[in-house]
Amino acid sequence: MVEGEGRVIERKFEQPLGSDQLGLGEMAWFDSHIDELRQQFGGLYVAIKNRNIVAAASTPRELKRLVRERGIEAPLITEITLEPGPEATAY
Repeated sequence: MVEGEGRVIERKFEQPLGSDQLGLGEMAWFDSHIDELRQQFGGLYVAIKNRNIVAAASTPRELKRLVRERGIEAPLITEITLEPGPEATAY
């Protein structure tokens, strides 16, 4: 389940790469699903773990709070922009 702007979203995506394949894991999954992710999460910050969105929020502070509360360790955190372009990513 993913919380985003007051709504709960339950969503699983295909997993195109094995978690250890080329060491790309989360970023490769993110890159291959960016169009679908932008439609659903555009304008939000998301936490990605095991190639799934595990939390979403409108601010980095809120996202970090959700990640801490859920005990999610070392997710990939990124902003999904509304328009195509470079995404702001932090590990």
